[in-house]
Amino acid sequence: MKFGEQVILEHRIPLIIMKLALSGRLWETPQGPSLSLAEQIPAVAELGYQGFELRYPLLPPRSEWEATRELLQRHNVQLVFTAAGGAPSTPEKKDDFIRVLDTVQFLGGKFVKQIPKAEADREAMRVAAELGAERGIKVLTQYHSNSLTETVAGIEQFFETVNHPNLGLIYDSCQIPFSEELPFS
Repeated sequence: MKFGEQVILEHRIPLIIMKLALSGRLWETPQGPSLSLAEQIPAVAELGYQGFELRYPLLPPRSEWEATRELLQRHNVQLVFTAAGGAPSTPEKKDDFIRVLDTVQFLGGKFVKQIPKAEADREAMRVAAELGAERGIKVLTQYHSNSLTETVAGIEQFFETVNHPNLGLIYDSCQIPFSEELPFS
């Protein structure tokens, strides 16, 4: 299987094969990011990672897209995904979601992450999946605490009700202790 390849599992939930990637969360502090985006990309490469999660607050403005893409290419780092600022449930959030999608598309990314927090986000996630499909960007939710996808049952219900082929799942195993009570022996 190759990076970015989609595999449909028995439960009809797509699985995306990923490279080893580093999250920009590494440089987040209560005061904001400790490194700029221009500093994070070379650091990712120096640490030996091939992929990078660009954090939402550091999305470059359109005027910096070209320089950011060149920086990614120069350091042989691929934008794995970035999170959106919210499900597109209002006209303002939809405009911002489109901005995120367009940025990711220009930078050569394939995925945008959005975690559904409330019931109203189900329809918004369907809209997000449509907007992503128009641009060739897969929209991913995440196994994540305090969300509609914080349990296996919640994930299954979410995918059954939203039911969109351009919606996928990030399985983040570090969320397990915060999401479900699982017996460990």
